[in-house]
Amino acid sequence: CIRDRRKPDPLISKLDGVPVVHLHQTGKYSIKAVQNLKAYIQEHSIASLVTINLYPLLYAMPAKQSLSGQSAKILASVNTSELLSNKDRLAMTIYSRLLARSSEVIFGSERQRSDWVSQYRLDPGRCSVIYNGVDGDYFDPEKIGEEASIDRTALGIPDDAVVIACVGKLRPEKGHLNLLKAMRQLQMKFGINPILLVVGDGGERASIENTADELGLTDNVRMIGNVDDVRPYLGLADVFALPSIAVETFSNAALEAAAMGLPVVISDVGGSAEMFEGQSAARIFPRDDVRALTAALADIIEHKVADTTVRKSVRGDVLDRFSLQRMDEQWVTSIWGGRAGS
Repeated sequence: CIRDRRKPDPLISKLDGVPVVHLHQTGKYSIKAVQNLKAYIQEHSIASLVTINLYPLLYAMPAKQSLSGQSAKILASVNTSELLSNKDRLAMTIYSRLLARSSEVIFGSERQRSDWVSQYRLDPGRCSVIYNGVDGDYFDPEKIGEEASIDRTALGIPDDAVVIACVGKLRPEKGHLNLLKAMRQLQMKFGINPILLVVGDGGERASIENTADELGLTDNVRMIGNVDDVRPYLGLADVFALPSIAVETFSNAALEAAAMGLPVVISDVGGSAEMFEGQSAARIFPRDDVRALTAALADIIEHKVADTTVRKSVRGDVLDRFSLQRMDEQWVTSIWGGRAGS
């Protein structure tokens, strides 16, 4: 694993037994970091480079000639589904050329692959999809220890209240404000008075709190903030909601919630339809549509929340199609051509 030393990465601690090399990058683009990468590749006879999202391609491509072996290749993984800013769109004039020169471009959903192949004229024969996988042993509602569990009383949640969990960074594209508006509509039109757990943090926090106050929902919202372990909050919830209006590719948060047996309400962004195709415990609604979001939540709450059979079904379905093992096997095939460990 080769990374930029300037930015903290909480995932580094989880790379047990994987060497971590710092490129000592300086500035927005560092020639020294490219040279360090080339030296490391040559010293260790590296045959494949995997880049995570677009920026690392600026380092991988100049270092390509240093790769060893006839099967040397660059695999470019693209996590971004949509480019929102003019700056990002302009940058694609460069990145699209680098993607075209990559050995393989790996996307997170079929929808994303189709969009990018069409928009940036990529060779579909060198573009593949590897879905995110979820660890079913870790995200198991039966395996949350008592020390990690949270009682409703601790958060001031009535025993009979329906609890909606929303996990993710507090950014405008995540659609938290739409979720608050839908909660108000649930109260007014359906007589449902839910509690919302907002797990995560970010620049939209103040806006979420202000909107909750304006809608008279302050007592219905629990701002949890960033946590190391989301399972206790998912275990406390009855429904998981992800009302993103842009950017999502194939949501890990939605996979984790489904693995915990939660019915899911999710916007039709990225690969959400692929994730929950035919799943009776999920509702997919048009992005940025508060009325449709409200109806989806009401339907799930009224018909699916208390059904233990449904909970087992959604967990079984997501683990069958999107297990961590299946994802790992697909990456092994892409990197080593099926020769695990070579």
